[in-house]
Amino acid sequence: MLMKNVVSSSIRAIGYENGTLQVEFHSKGTFRYYNVPLYVYNELMAAPSLGGYFSQRIKSAFKGHKI
Repeated sequence: MLMKNVVSSSIRAIGYENGTLQVEFHSKGTFRYYNVPLYVYNELMAAPSLGGYFSQRIKSAFKGHKI
């Protein structure tokens, strides 16, 4: 999966492919979240606070696991 480096105090890079969102954190490691709609990924990438959007809209809404 192609990862894009981002500017965030909590997230280092984000990738998206076929409904799978991959988030690499600065200190927690890398996680994959499944069945994430493309619009959620687009909203995340456009959010003024990536960490805030992730915490509010993705963390508890989508099943994920550490890789």
